[in-house]
Amino acid sequence: MQIDLSLTVGQVLATFVTLLLAIFAGAWAIGTLVAKQFAARLEDKFRALQESVKSRDTRLERLEDQLRALERQRAEDKLEATRTYMTQEERIELAASLKGRMDGLASQMERLLDVART
Repeated sequence: MQIDLSLTVGQVLATFVTLLLAIFAGAWAIGTLVAKQFAARLEDKFRALQESVKSRDTRLERLEDQLRALERQRAEDKLEATRTYMTQEERIELAASLKGRMDGLASQMERLLDVART
């Protein structure tokens, strides 16, 4: 029993080209798969970054709203303070004025008591 292993040049070349095409197709398939996985991971990372940025933007907006409310409250407090604040000079003037009025009332009471005794 003899097996004929002789191949023609065309058959060897066809087998070699087929083998090369198979290797190239396999490499292409593996490269495509790796590229798709890489793209999917990139999309996941960018999605996570986008969510992080959105949450920070939301937190920043909330802080800005709080800051505006504090600034408004400060302006209202400042306005109220200017309405109710007395300087040292104003207190002295008020005390002197009240003392003068009380002295005046005391002298009037004394005169009324003197009139009532007579």
